[in-house]
Amino acid sequence: MKSVLRRRLGRVLESRVLRDSSWMLAALAAKSVLQLVAFVLLARQLGPQAFGTFSSALALAALLSPLVELGGYSLIVRDVSRQVPPARALGNSLIVLLTNVPLGLLIVLGVAFVALPGVPWTTLLLVALAELLFTRVIVLVNAVFVAQSALWCNAVIEVVGGVVRLALVVYLARTGGDLGAWVGLYLLQTALLSVGALVWAARLTGRPVGRWREWRDRLGPGVHFAVGGMAQNAYTDLDKAMLPRLADLGAAGIYNSAFRFVMVAFLPLSALLGALYPRFFEAGREGYPAARRLALRTMPLTAGYGLLAGAALLLGAAWLPALLGPGFAETAPALRWLAALLLIQGLYAPFADALTGSGLQRLRTTGQVGALLLNALLNFWLIPRYGWLGAVWSSLISQSFLLLVWGLYYGLRPPVATT
Repeated sequence: MKSVLRRRLGRVLESRVLRDSSWMLAALAAKSVLQLVAFVLLARQLGPQAFGTFSSALALAALLSPLVELGGYSLIVRDVSRQVPPARALGNSLIVLLTNVPLGLLIVLGVAFVALPGVPWTTLLLVALAELLFTRVIVLVNAVFVAQSALWCNAVIEVVGGVVRLALVVYLARTGGDLGAWVGLYLLQTALLSVGALVWAARLTGRPVGRWREWRDRLGPGVHFAVGGMAQNAYTDLDKAMLPRLADLGAAGIYNSAFRFVMVAFLPLSALLGALYPRFFEAGREGYPAARRLALRTMPLTAGYGLLAGAALLLGAAWLPALLGPGFAETAPALRWLAALLLIQGLYAPFADALTGSGLQRLRTTGQVGALLLNALLNFWLIPRYGWLGAVWSSLISQSFLLLVWGLYYGLRPPVATT
């Protein structure tokens, strides 16, 4: 039995993947510690109301960020796997990003006017600029390094970003800064990190140069990635943006605080999936069955981690009120509910990447849109009645829907047709 398990693990964790995952795990472990300390200090400094305001603005900007990127991350990985020079792949995606940023900012402000009337427009604008432009530049640079199996570069970016953010939060606490001061510091951090990452990528792979015909041809497949990415962000972050409107900013602060710990716990799983992501494109050249086999070999690892990490969150939830301070007492039960998300995502995530890698992004996008619609309907029904608990139930149900579609249906029954 042990020899069979060892062979299965060996096929999944080949030396290159193990090396890449190790780099990302080390970086994300350091980042998670830095991020957790920064988050606790920030939550204590701002309080539930102001923290909920910032989190809601951030959630809305993150929700719409795929609209400006148009699948740039996945398209860079795909292009480099097809022998396109990394500098050209990055340049094409940067052109698309810069072209779409003004429209993205207008959409964020327009949606916020209806959905987040209590959030100052200056906060929305600065947070949106940080997320739609500077954070997406970092994401595109990350894609270049992932495609070239140089994840140690992303590890450095992650650690540097974590250190800078923690330093700025400490500065905010020492100077007694408020929400307005933090938003300015947040924009400064993302701007400096994005410029540094872009300069580093240019030195290693050459100056990014886009070509009109090539980036224009990316718009078609980019729309599928954008719709899928927006749907994914939506069913993950829509409840954070809707809570202030349907409940109150205090409920948003409670829910966002608990969800932040889930995100930190998800980082090691994200490292493994990130290292394997180019392999799904390589396997997908032979069709979905080959990518599905890779997903089946990967799933025991991702699901096993999700089970262990979820159990750890259940045990550690009792310490949250003492850690975060007055006003966050309800964060503990919220985290206990949300802990199940780690197992659910660990079960279906490899099959979702298998669809993308084998050219079936349309099917993945269809599932994401379905989960989004389900999440939105549940939010309108549950949040006004149950507050943050309604948002928790909505997340669990919509994520379970994806498990049924990707993990069980496509995991056990390959698609009949490819696109």
